[in-house]
Amino acid sequence: MNFQKLMKQVDKQNMIKLLKQFPTQFKEAYEFGKKWPIPQSFKKKKFDHVCIQGMGGSGIGGEIIKNLMHKNSKILVKVNQSYSIPTTVTKNTLFFAVSYSGNTEETISGFKQAKKKKASIIAITSGGKLAKKSKYVLKVSGGFPPRTQLAFSFVPMMAIMQRLNLTKKNKELENTYRFLNKYNKELEKQGKNLALQIKNKTPIIYGQYLFKSVLIRFHTQLAENSKAFSHWNIFPELTHNELVGYKNSGKLVFVFFRDAKESVKIKKRINVAKNIIKKHSKVIEIKVKGKTLMEKLFYASLLGDYCSYYLALLYKVNPSPVKNIEILKKKLKH
Repeated sequence: MNFQKLMKQVDKQNMIKLLKQFPTQFKEAYEFGKKWPIPQSFKKKKFDHVCIQGMGGSGIGGEIIKNLMHKNSKILVKVNQSYSIPTTVTKNTLFFAVSYSGNTEETISGFKQAKKKKASIIAITSGGKLAKKSKYVLKVSGGFPPRTQLAFSFVPMMAIMQRLNLTKKNKELENTYRFLNKYNKELEKQGKNLALQIKNKTPIIYGQYLFKSVLIRFHTQLAENSKAFSHWNIFPELTHNELVGYKNSGKLVFVFFRDAKESVKIKKRINVAKNIIKKHSKVIEIKVKGKTLMEKLFYASLLGDYCSYYLALLYKVNPSPVKNIEILKKKLKH
């Protein structure tokens, strides 16, 4: 397969360059979050929880933080993807409003409500209404597809939470940059191979609960980059319902993200489900590398990004435009 030729024909906005730069972007985002001047009033607060408001490519960073904080956070972390905010948001809430464009309807709505509740708000945006309305803004560079700016929708929030002692202070962010830099070329190669294996099939993406954020990420990247439909679910939940509804089909391809440190119970459930499915559908297992959960999540995430990009090339569709979303936005204005 001549991917270089396909790149010239299809990738009009040079998205591959942004994907390859992700480890560097991760490092830049860390320096940004480490140096951003946290308001003194925030440092004096005793926050009872964190609420992260964000949609699509701007919101996935919150999902990753939620997975990471499942065991490491000193306080509860919530992700909100609605026009209304949880009733738990109060003056004791650290509220991140994340919108790359700064004009996302749901995020603007959540921001206004959080402001009325007198929550401590930090906006992460490249501009727009959110930048104008917010007192404390972590402003990022604009002009890119939001889904390519994952590092800036994740790393600064994580760094700020560490600085506010809301989670453990460690060198995970620094180490993850080095880890991604080391495996970047390998992940691109794996992404190509996975794209070739799932071409012309509907991917069903499975993994354990701690991988939920990257399963969502892969699903949405396949939609936006490859213009392909997929489905995702998590263990152990899917073994209580979805497995029963499985129909024998050669049109489906199951992608299992596996962790060498899966618990005995999770491993057993995954293996039983895999053996049921592989009798009739193709099953691909991805062995996720990394010493820490953060490394594992970004290993899986970047692999999915590369896969969705090369699948777009195989389908001969430009990965950058999101035509249906633009149609939706125009319709919503009328």
